[in-house]
Amino acid sequence: MKLRNMIGYGVGDVGAGIMWGMVGSYALVYMTDAVKLSPAILGTMLLVARVFDGVSDAFMGAIIDNTHTRLGKARPWYLASILPLVVIAVLLFNVPAQFSDAGKYAYFFVMYFLMTAVFYTVKDVSYNALPALVTDSTKDRIGLNIWRYLLSLSTGIVIGVATVPALNSMGGISDQSAWTRILFVYSLIALPTLVISGFSVKEMNVASKGAGEEKPKGIPFLKAFALTFQNRYFLLSLGGTLLGMIRMALGSANIYFAQYNAGNAELVGILTIASLLPMIVGMLLSPPLLSRFGMLKVKAVGGFVSLVGSIVAALLPGSFAMVVLGQCLIAFGMGPFVASGSAWLAYVIDYGEWKNGEMLTGTICSCNSVATKVGTGLGNAMIGWGLAIGGYMAANPVQAASALNAIKAVYLYIPVALSLLIFVLSLFQDLEEKMPQIKAEMANRSGGTEVAQ
Repeated sequence: MKLRNMIGYGVGDVGAGIMWGMVGSYALVYMTDAVKLSPAILGTMLLVARVFDGVSDAFMGAIIDNTHTRLGKARPWYLASILPLVVIAVLLFNVPAQFSDAGKYAYFFVMYFLMTAVFYTVKDVSYNALPALVTDSTKDRIGLNIWRYLLSLSTGIVIGVATVPALNSMGGISDQSAWTRILFVYSLIALPTLVISGFSVKEMNVASKGAGEEKPKGIPFLKAFALTFQNRYFLLSLGGTLLGMIRMALGSANIYFAQYNAGNAELVGILTIASLLPMIVGMLLSPPLLSRFGMLKVKAVGGFVSLVGSIVAALLPGSFAMVVLGQCLIAFGMGPFVASGSAWLAYVIDYGEWKNGEMLTGTICSCNSVATKVGTGLGNAMIGWGLAIGGYMAANPVQAASALNAIKAVYLYIPVALSLLIFVLSLFQDLEEKMPQIKAEMANRSGGTEVAQ
């Protein structure tokens, strides 16, 4: 695969990173500090929406598996999602001031639901499915994944560093009009990058495999899911993704930690850099290590480094420097997971096809995406619930000790347990060493041959 195609594919995560970076990192603080609504209610709403989001992901995967068009299976859905995704993201940060509190809750929930459970689902499931559909090469899949996350994480750093200072220059975090202007500017950048990505790759795999063959029959919805959950490596992937996304979502509490525990909201930029830049470094260093030592060993080491980082930050919450160091270690340890993500999921798909005789790209990618969405929802909800339990007072310059402890709990303490579980799961990711035999058996299969178990 040519480098320009890999970069073009990755550019899509610039636009997605802008839109989701704002929604995932700032929607809650926008609603608590600018709109002045209850963090507990908002956290629950976020979780409910993300559960529905997960359900919609599952259906979207089945839809992709049963889509057969000139553009391919996933790409037409990706292209169709772009414009509504950007528009809804802008509307989400424009809660009408004249609405009652009940009206504001309803408006936010509807917009957040449309953003996550509908349009981002269509975009995300189709985008995640593309690497397995455009190439059989593990090297190319890793390359696609690296460019995707390199650009996504770089975008996250820019958003994390620039957003709060920009808001402060226009009236501050509690000024709704400042959020409106920020989202408008960001949307003008996001839209073209998402479009570029959709036209940078073609589903060559589908085109070549389907040449001269009868149009494939659809796979029954329930059968696709039953076969997916018989894949033990899919279950392993599901658990790791769920835990990882809860931990990542809890990182959105960094703005509360910076503003109230560290005393300066603009320090969120440093925390954002600490949580993303080392991940980029770890990701770029990972391919030769993955190639030489394999996913199992490299990801286990990465998981251990992240665990150490979590412990460092949790043990020394009063030292901003040590919190930053801990976040750096967490992020660096995640590098191998990010670099190998698409290749690992493609292995899971290939394993499922070898075991059950069905290639369930869309269903497996969508179910993995369900864990992403539910994990994010749980993490965001835990922030809202924690703030409410701690007695957080929106936009109050001085918070009670209980609120400060609640912020430390969601941002620093809970991630220790999550990091430990992620490390344990990484010790069982031994699928890569089985793939040569699996691929050889699949290549030698003839029609009507019994599926190997």
